[in-house]
Amino acid sequence: MLDAVGFEWVLIETVGVGQVEVEVAGAADTTLVVVNPGWGDAVQAAKAGLLEIADVFVVNKADRPGADATYRDIQGMLALGERGPDEWRPWLLCCLAAPPIVLFALVSAWSRQRVLFHWAAPGYLMLFPLIGGMLPRRVMLGTAAFVVLAVLVVATQVRLDWLPLRAFVRTDPVIEGVDWTSLRDELALPPGSIVGVPNWREAGKIAYALGPEVTTICLNRDARQFGIAEPAQRFIGDDMLILAPEHGERVLAELGGMFEAIEPRGSVPVRHAGRTLFNVAVFHASHLRVWPPPG
Repeated sequence: MLDAVGFEWVLIETVGVGQVEVEVAGAADTTLVVVNPGWGDAVQAAKAGLLEIADVFVVNKADRPGADATYRDIQGMLALGERGPDEWRPWLLCCLAAPPIVLFALVSAWSRQRVLFHWAAPGYLMLFPLIGGMLPRRVMLGTAAFVVLAVLVVATQVRLDWLPLRAFVRTDPVIEGVDWTSLRDELALPPGSIVGVPNWREAGKIAYALGPEVTTICLNRDARQFGIAEPAQRFIGDDMLILAPEHGERVLAELGGMFEAIEPRGSVPVRHAGRTLFNVAVFHASHLRVWPPPG
């Protein structure tokens, strides 16, 4: 409360040392523990939690007998808690963080395929403890409050669509943030239907929207997980619907040679919060003849 009033320095004094008093470390930036000569052995001090909470030890009444022994006890306890001069934990976290960050940075520099930011996320997560250890406590609390506020804004925007984002950005971010489950009702496909999608990212959204009773495959050389779970060559000879959320005009040119015939069937909307986000082009494809495409 005193910190909120604006005092630059706030001193908190506890009534003693015990299981309750050590909680002051959670409210203070720096914890100073004052002990007297003849305070007891190191084991009792460790049980009281002094090693965990103390930033500074002060031996009070140092002119009394036993002050030197108390000083040596404290030094001995601190030596037991040291990690060593090399501080191996920060280096370990850096070594664990480097491979995914460096690897996907190189992949993004050389690959012609789109690289998604979350692929390197495990590496950045390893760096969070190091960053937290370098930042002041107030900055950490402010960052945590900002993250919570941002999550609330994003969650309510996805759910309620209350911000006029379309007036400021070229692509509506809600499209990526919501599930396309309205497609299930719009298409009303019978169980066992096969749906092909020209892009693996959109295939993932559509597969979730249509559910497990509809088989979704990716009609692209870069099929990612779909190339393992549902490879397109397994469905040679089958008829299917092709759904193209983007670039529906390219379907006939890019996939026409793979089927005996492809017929446009109009489009279906993806709806959210009472409005249409975009339309998905629909095609009926007869008899998959060959996969993968030649050439």
